[in-house]
Amino acid sequence: MVSAEADIKAERRHLLRQDWTQALVQVVKQANAQRVVVMSDDSAEDVAALAAEGITATTTPGGPGSFASVINEAEVVSVIDQLDQQTEPEAYLGQIAQTMRVGGVLVEASRTYDFDAGGLPENRGWHTGRVLDRWGFQKLGERGDFRIWQRVQSRAGVETALLICAYRSICLPTVSSLMKLIASNGNDKFGWRIDLDGEAGLNRARSGLVTRWFTQTSSDVFLMVDDDMVFGRYEAEHVVELCRGAQSSPSRDRARSHNPAIAES
Repeated sequence: MVSAEADIKAERRHLLRQDWTQALVQVVKQANAQRVVVMSDDSAEDVAALAAEGITATTTPGGPGSFASVINEAEVVSVIDQLDQQTEPEAYLGQIAQTMRVGGVLVEASRTYDFDAGGLPENRGWHTGRVLDRWGFQKLGERGDFRIWQRVQSRAGVETALLICAYRSICLPTVSSLMKLIASNGNDKFGWRIDLDGEAGLNRARSGLVTRWFTQTSSDVFLMVDDDMVFGRYEAEHVVELCRGAQSSPSRDRARSHNPAIAES
């Protein structure tokens, strides 16, 4: 029984890996990319699949530090099946992200929950979002653990997360408060970014929102709003400024060794 279960899991991993390879090929073809880099010590399947489509990919067995110029010139960079096996995935991905040019596309897929596939237990639940967000990447799409990102700016500016919790609806006065706050987005220093979640269990919705903020963004402060809260723009901004002023470091990189500031309306 144990052997049969292991075989089934291995087959599922193999099929998933094939799906990621085909998805990478489609991304490269749609981008009409000629300069492709595959970050992997063992990338034979990806390279062969790309070659079958007439696309030559550069591999980087020495890691990102040895291929900075190649990565910078690449139109598409793949880090499929790499990050969950790194002892310091944030540093590894950060080196790639800051080297890539604006407009470059990054493809990544990891199994941070599947230790039998080579993932390290200490990387369980780790997400690429906060690193890529910090270096100006925007997510173009995702399917399961397969994600496509594009670098749209050299580095993200100051951003403040606006987390909205509701069950089925939001009352009109709250909508009015949110609209006035968002309307200021183009000319203010706060850079409001909205995320919302809704279900009957408000505590669960709050937990999901905060988890996504902490693991997938680089913003240093969030303001959480429920479905019946009313506030003015300057009240919201004042709360955020108080939180930023209370942090031990003025850095917007949100050091992970300390608890980030939290603002809840």
